[in-house]
Amino acid sequence: MENVIELETGIPALNLGLIRVENDTIYYRPVSAYTPQILVIALGLQILKEVFKCGYQVKLENYYLRDEINVRLEMIMNGLS
Repeated sequence: MENVIELETGIPALNLGLIRVENDTIYYRPVSAYTPQILVIALGLQILKEVFKCGYQVKLENYYLRDEINVRLEMIMNGLS
């Protein structure tokens, strides 16, 4: 997941501590509560692209639109499998 870049900073999300793995789920969070929605979704899609063949789920946490974005990510994951 070194290829997953946080778009506001241009720094790998792993280096920023924005990604954590727990069992079969990868959790990510935006760099700021004020990060634009499109950048939060783009980060989730980057992660999903990196891991979808491995069977991991990707979930957003600590963001005000967490539930709505997680529903969309789950729809995409289901469509890919």
